[in-house]
Amino acid sequence: MENRILIHRELKKLDIRIRNKVRAIVAGEIADSVRILNSLRERLSVHELAQIDVVLRAFGQISIVSIPDLFPSHPQITENFKRLKLLTLPKQLAFLDVLCKSHFDKLEASLRCVEAINVAVLKKDYQGASLAIAKAYREAGASHFLLRKAALISVERENGDELPEVDSILEDAGIRVNNLVSSSLVNCYQEGQDFLSMKKSLLGLPNKGDLNKFTRDTLRLAFHPHAADTEDLTNLIQSSLQSSLLDAIIIAKVNKHAFQANTYNYLNIIFERLENLSDISAIANQYTEFEDGEELFYKRSSAWLENDSVVLYRTLQDNFYDFPESPYIKLDEELLTRVGQWVGDVILPELPSGRKMTRHTWTSLSRLERDGSTTRSSVFNYLIAKHKGYADISEDGLLLLMSRTRDLSKTINPAYLRNMAACSSSQISKLIYFLLIAKKSRSEGDDHQLRRILQKLVLDSYNGRLVDFVAAMSTCSQVVAEYMYEVFTEDFIAKLSKIILTASQITETRAALHRFMGDTTGEKIYLDRARTLLIDHQINKLRNEIDDNRIYVDSSRLLEWINDELMRELNAILTALDLNNSLEQDSNPQMLEIIGRCYAAFCGSTVFGIASYLGRRIRHGTFKGHLYSSVVNLSKLSKYQSLLNENLVGQIWSDWQARYETVINEIIIDRLHVESPGKRQALLRPRLEGPHKMEIANACSKAVMRDYSERKTSQAAPQILIEYCWRMLEDDLNNVNTFLKGKKSELIGADLLSQIKSCAHRSELAGVFCRDLTHHINEKLSSMYGWFKRPISVSPKASLSLLFRAVAAEVRDTFPDFKIDQLHDHDDDIEIVGGAYHVLYDAFYVVIYNAAKHGKPGAEVDRLFRFVRRQPQNDLAVSITITSQISDDDTSEYVNSRLEVNPDDNLDNAQISEDRSGIRKLHQLARSDPNFSINILHCEERNVVISMSYLLEH
Repeated sequence: MENRILIHRELKKLDIRIRNKVRAIVAGEIADSVRILNSLRERLSVHELAQIDVVLRAFGQISIVSIPDLFPSHPQITENFKRLKLLTLPKQLAFLDVLCKSHFDKLEASLRCVEAINVAVLKKDYQGASLAIAKAYREAGASHFLLRKAALISVERENGDELPEVDSILEDAGIRVNNLVSSSLVNCYQEGQDFLSMKKSLLGLPNKGDLNKFTRDTLRLAFHPHAADTEDLTNLIQSSLQSSLLDAIIIAKVNKHAFQANTYNYLNIIFERLENLSDISAIANQYTEFEDGEELFYKRSSAWLENDSVVLYRTLQDNFYDFPESPYIKLDEELLTRVGQWVGDVILPELPSGRKMTRHTWTSLSRLERDGSTTRSSVFNYLIAKHKGYADISEDGLLLLMSRTRDLSKTINPAYLRNMAACSSSQISKLIYFLLIAKKSRSEGDDHQLRRILQKLVLDSYNGRLVDFVAAMSTCSQVVAEYMYEVFTEDFIAKLSKIILTASQITETRAALHRFMGDTTGEKIYLDRARTLLIDHQINKLRNEIDDNRIYVDSSRLLEWINDELMRELNAILTALDLNNSLEQDSNPQMLEIIGRCYAAFCGSTVFGIASYLGRRIRHGTFKGHLYSSVVNLSKLSKYQSLLNENLVGQIWSDWQARYETVINEIIIDRLHVESPGKRQALLRPRLEGPHKMEIANACSKAVMRDYSERKTSQAAPQILIEYCWRMLEDDLNNVNTFLKGKKSELIGADLLSQIKSCAHRSELAGVFCRDLTHHINEKLSSMYGWFKRPISVSPKASLSLLFRAVAAEVRDTFPDFKIDQLHDHDDDIEIVGGAYHVLYDAFYVVIYNAAKHGKPGAEVDRLFRFVRRQPQNDLAVSITITSQISDDDTSEYVNSRLEVNPDDNLDNAQISEDRSGIRKLHQLARSDPNFSINILHCEERNVVISMSYLLEH
């Protein structure tokens, strides 16, 4: 009855036309109701909107449009409400001000509860804090603000204290069922967790528009609560209102630099009340005794966003201790000015010293900043951003700074660091700058600069001995030496052409670096890596020959995919398992589901997975060329002509060839694929099935959980997942080889060969022919078994001429009359390594196979390899031009029509489809690797000219 009276009273306050529209909202269809409400939000005054808001809340369950509670009884952690049209920022703030006025008493009661929580936490009275937070939820409602307090209390509890009230609140927020909102908080506040990687993963949640806008905005609160602009702030306030009125007030306070707070009387009063609830000095003092005190303070500071000083501290860190390319960071003069009011007058050369870096006067926070590395890293990035990198620091100062900062390889701006390198007169400093850039930039130019400086230093002072140079650097800075160890992978070492003169040195040098790390750190794992690498090297004595790694996965892209797509859920699962004391269990269905998705992408991705390289390397010509053409070409040997010219023998031989080709085609079409709805008989199955694969998947699950249990961080999880994906794939690859072995007898076709021997006039020659044929098939199959094995090296290295000849030799298996011009081979040919090697190998195969298949029989194929400068930046690239003649039966117009790529062609699917001789594959390579480009693809005067280039230097 009271509710009806309230509804009637509030309705009477509205204009009759608005009153009727409100009734229509309550009684109408959801789409119409939302449309009407959005129309009213756009044109009505704030006070009218506030009256409508009261009416709709009073209608409650009767209304078709559900309005979020301002003081909900449970944490809001899901997309429960229809997203309404955005108000302008002034209107949104005015509406918030009206809500503050209407609910002022309840807000004051909420803040008294928060004050009690804060006092208890700062006294380390976690039992009292747990009781206080339960009272706050009971009397003032749930909010993300209080959820952050609960997460803080949960991770800071001592000696495993039982805090049932806090645990209950976290359970209400879905912590035990892997809810991202709650699990991300607990993960964020944990010691040892990789804050930056978690931030990138969570804030990289796929944008589904209004369908997940609340979730995306809510996840930001612990990591980056700062609005990029007024529209962003309006969105954040609207999302926060979906959680609670208190959350909307907090996010407005965090971003009050964007508006005049004193314009909104009641909102400003609440701001002032909030400011008096905590003191940053007391908060910072909680962490002064921790080894990584500042890092922990920063991670957990989102629990104190009611405090202006905490927000100012975080403004520096959140914008300059982060990936600078993040879309939520807007680096402009306004931001630099605000941060400059917090950062002191320190200059770059003073940064490694113990000089105070910020303007505040809080002793405990200054101590954290001085002893920690987070602020020093942020100030470094701020200073070089402020000067766009045109600044200098001494070599000794830079070496010291490297040991007093963290994650610079993730947080630096490569463009600014290039400027710093240009300003430096020290080769060691230049080396350090390009080492930092190495993991951040994919530019071959940056990689080239690093290699150039490194090789000069190693040649000038260490006679080309790279490991001696790293060991010497470790005496100046162990941090820099360890970073060198991380950057100097096999792939990188293979490119050091001036100091690495043979392929075997690649493996030996990397093994020596493993041993150096083992001796330096005392950790046995590095020595084990060195031993394993050398054993593999001994097994792979053919390393100096072409090794095209037919089965291959682009690990760097797979790692990016795992971090972007899996780590959010994986962290949530691991957190829930930890809370449930279940990390020691033998298997977990949710973990297996994550592993299954990872394995499916590992196998099935047409960009970085097995499916891509299976299509490029094996199905597109090489399998058939290797197994069919080279075997059948035996019949063209002169010594067998008399035998095969016998009528009956010739007929049986034709039948044998037809059946042989049919069996091979069936393998290619139906079997040499990653299983999909269209390829049910595929040999590679991207699913966790079978006892052996499930055993490996369970071992992977246990390895990830064990690592998390020991380290309380998921930082190593991506590498663990990739390693176990290879182990699972080996199970499928064994099945491929078993299948091929099982096909051997069918391929040999002993029944037809017996008929040849029995009906041939020259039975002795027929026997030799059949034995020769069987031997060739056995030999080809034996070499093919090596195709379906995990590659030992991911850094093959070869000259362009050698690569070209290797591909041409494969193509000649199918087309024996195919010729290549030998004029351009020379000893100092252009060498290609790693990523360029893989792309150019695949491009060569497409072009050469097309020339052999569709070109003029017996005509030579010319090629020209040279260095060029690619415009507009004058970048160094290798240019490849291949020219072939077209068949006498074709016209230039027809060939050009076949070379065109239509707008509706599916390039993403190119590597798993064999139509049109693979021209789409060439375009897909250009799309997937920005360094590779197709410059000319045209037929003119009966010559097909294909010109490609691969960028080597920026």
